[in-house]
Amino acid sequence: MKAVLQENKISFGKIHDLEILLGDCKKSIPYLEDFKEEMIWLSTFAVEVRYPGLNIQRKDAKKAIEFMKKIRRVLRNYFKNI
Repeated sequence: MKAVLQENKISFGKIHDLEILLGDCKKSIPYLEDFKEEMIWLSTFAVEVRYPGLNIQRKDAKKAIEFMKKIRRVLRNYFKNI
């Protein structure tokens, strides 16, 4: 999503919060709004899981990967069409 913002000359900070990035991207890709709840859920893992002491359950990891594949398709299609 940061690539979409950069491509559209929309500034953004050093953030990992997908809900905030979604808010900035939805003018360019309104369809992303359909993934808002999943992005909020996924954002909980953006920083916490990278540090020792917190583990993610296998089912949550699989769910996160499937979601990321969906959003990647949307983003790739966006870049194919610009």
